[in-house]
Amino acid sequence: MRSERPQREPNPFWRCSLALYRRAGVEAALLALQQRCGTDTNLLLYACWLASRGQALDQRRWRQAMAAVAPWQAEAIQPLRRARHALEAAAPGLPPGWGAELRQRLARVELDLEYLEQHTLFTLAQQLPPPRRALAPALGGGLGLGLLGWALRRPEGRSGGVLLGGLGIGAVVVGVWWVSGCLGFVAEHPVTLEPAFLGTSTRRMESLSFVAPVAYAMDWLILFSDTRRVLTLGIVSVFGVALGSALVALGSGRFRWEGFAGAEDTANHIVGAALMGAGGVTALGCTIGQGLSGVSTLALGSFAALGGIVAGGVLGLRYQAWRVERSL
Repeated sequence: MRSERPQREPNPFWRCSLALYRRAGVEAALLALQQRCGTDTNLLLYACWLASRGQALDQRRWRQAMAAVAPWQAEAIQPLRRARHALEAAAPGLPPGWGAELRQRLARVELDLEYLEQHTLFTLAQQLPPPRRALAPALGGGLGLGLLGWALRRPEGRSGGVLLGGLGIGAVVVGVWWVSGCLGFVAEHPVTLEPAFLGTSTRRMESLSFVAPVAYAMDWLILFSDTRRVLTLGIVSVFGVALGSALVALGSGRFRWEGFAGAEDTANHIVGAALMGAGGVTALGCTIGQGLSGVSTLALGSFAALGGIVAGGVLGLRYQAWRVERSL
């Protein structure tokens, strides 16, 4: 009775390797290093995977990894690879169909051995120190508590409306991260067989932002008849914020129409809108995209953008105050 073939368990290292291998130029580069220099491509992929996790390999641990997989390479994978290449060279003298069939079978066995070698490296990685990103919860928690204490020092920071607004917006940012990164994530897309984030325009994990999503929303409104254009999380959030704001304003009786006071007021708004648009594109986000969603990831670029936003806001208020004082 024929036994059932065991299935490969897609551990994170194996998934990362598949994703890297399918990128343009990667397969050719790895095969060239393997054929010309005898490089173990699994060790290169192992180093790339650890680097993506924020983990480093010192010389001792690198030698340990090399020693762990050396038997796989010397006694199993390389002899099998040589046999496969020998079959390819001898194919013209073999009976019809035998060369191709045997090469395919050897290639499948070789891939299984590559998987087992990667499993050995993945098991070895569990002994490494935790990645540096493990410090992020402590750093983020400390920063959040510090900012919360600073906000609660002032009476207006302790008002119910401010607390509800802050906690509500923070919960929405976290919730959108979860929707795009957990609910909308598949480990293996049925078409590409790669990890994929569904329902986002960038095909990556996203949270609230309004600079790029507004552009995506305008693009969808113009080309909505194209079936390839789909509603993404960013586009829906733009429509949702506009609709939700309108409903709250109407329900609370605070809805009103506003217009420009004159030509000068119109010009000021046009210049301000242009500066905000250019600034949002340059900074890759607005007060929401960089100031909240970006800062929640502790990205240094988001802190730099937030500092620029705050400085620009202070300068704008002082300029407006100067204009009012001058007109008196």
